[in-house]
Amino acid sequence: MAATKSHLFVYGTLMQQMNNPFAIRLATMAALVGPATAQGRLFHHPQNYPCAVCSPDRHDRIHGQVYRMKDPEACFEFLDPYEDCDMNQLSQSLFIRTQTSVDMGHGLSVLSWMYFWNRPLNGMVPIDSGCFTSIRG
Repeated sequence: MAATKSHLFVYGTLMQQMNNPFAIRLATMAALVGPATAQGRLFHHPQNYPCAVCSPDRHDRIHGQVYRMKDPEACFEFLDPYEDCDMNQLSQSLFIRTQTSVDMGHGLSVLSWMYFWNRPLNGMVPIDSGCFTSIRG
C-alpha cells in the first residue's frame, strides 16, 4: 500500500462530476488520480447527500474517486467546515476525517483521507450499489 497523507477519497458531492463550488474548488487544489473503492456502506441522507459508515464486511464497497491534494492543510481548511468536521471536537462533528485504505484496482491500494458519518442513521436509506451517482445521476 502506498503511504501518503496527500490522498483524499471522495464518494459524493465532492466528486469531479458534481457541479458545486466545493467540488470545483477541490478540483483546482488537487489532481484527480482516478476511480477507487473503499470498504464501507453508503447511506442517502434526507437532505440529498451520502453518508459513509464503516463495515466489517470486505464485500461492502463505496465507489468514489481519489484526489492527490497539492496542499492538504489548505484543502482541509475548506473541506472540514463543508463536511461539518472539527478535528478538535469530534463528538460534535457530523463527519469524521480519518485515513483508510482504498482500492485503486489492479492490486493497488493507497492510504487516503475519507469522511465518515458520525451520527445515527435515523431516516437514511442504504445505497446498496455503494455509488451515490447511481441515485443522484
